[in-house]
Amino acid sequence: MFALGSETPDQELELPEPSQALSVLFRLLHEPLTRTPSAHGGGAIPLPLLPALFNLVDKYALTHELEETLAAHLSTHAPAHPLSVYSLATTLGLDKVASDATAHLLKKPLHEYTAEEVATIPNVQAYHALVVLHAYRQARLREVLLAEELFPKDYQLCTTHGDATRDIWKRKANYVWGHVHAGTDIAEEMSSLLDAASVRDCKRCHMGCVRSVEMIRVRPR
Repeated sequence: MFALGSETPDQELELPEPSQALSVLFRLLHEPLTRTPSAHGGGAIPLPLLPALFNLVDKYALTHELEETLAAHLSTHAPAHPLSVYSLATTLGLDKVASDATAHLLKKPLHEYTAEEVATIPNVQAYHALVVLHAYRQARLREVLLAEELFPKDYQLCTTHGDATRDIWKRKANYVWGHVHAGTDIAEEMSSLLDAASVRDCKRCHMGCVRSVEMIRVRPR
């Protein structure tokens, strides 16, 4: 760049870039130890700076390694800002980062996001992918919930309260089924039965409910 300029002794190069982004970029280039954020996000580049940094890497044809570094920093923001990370990663074609961010987008239904938040998603295909993911997750959670039996094949059935406890389990499962969304922890929802007096006061019924809740917890979704 200097070669294209004048030959005066005191040459300066003016870059029309955000100063904060340039400062971080130079640090990444000259201090390699700062490139990797901690597992808990410590030392991560602030999310608002990342779009400009990705733009600089592309504009000045910097290394692919540096782009991967920025992608790692972007990923650390997914738990706290999943929609922003998903949107930026999708825009940049960072499929792995976008896919990882979707795990944190299950926490609330899509209709609870504001119109302004949804507008950050770059295209309708990316939004549709989230809709499909949520629908699949919801259907799978409902399958897992209804497939779990209390005292299957009467295994360790409580002869005194077993039928009544089964009825309580089914009623609770049907209630949870009707309120499931993609991020529902169905095992946690069903575990509230353990506090019911009829379950808590009977050792067999309590153990049967504990086993069923844990089976729900470990089933693949």
